[in-house]
Amino acid sequence: MDECIKTCPHCGAPFSANDLVYSEDIRPIGVCLDEETKSFNYFYFNHEVPGCGTTFVIHVEALLEFVREEIPQERLTGGRQCEGHCLNLNDSAVCTAACYYAPFRRLLQYMLEIRGIKITPGHYR
Repeated sequence: MDECIKTCPHCGAPFSANDLVYSEDIRPIGVCLDEETKSFNYFYFNHEVPGCGTTFVIHVEALLEFVREEIPQERLTGGRQCEGHCLNLNDSAVCTAACYYAPFRRLLQYMLEIRGIKITPGHYR
């Protein structure tokens, strides 16, 4: 069994990194910047099993092993070169900026695609 990196805050189910990326019971919602610190990005997920349905977060770095590209060092969030995607949880668009967080947004797209979830940028349903 894979190592547990997150426990569902409602039902207590353990999740491995593989579960978060591939499980049909876990639906990726988006990526969003921490409102208070403005320095951490989080993946948001819904645990979609009967009797649960809770939403939970995990730092994007927890899924670093699944990023298959070089990660830029600079964090552009909120600056002139920022495309603004990480400021809105409902925005699932891919970021093209040379920003530290852009590869994690591409990982989000991958997680959505392998589940067959089609999302129009800026609209989560």
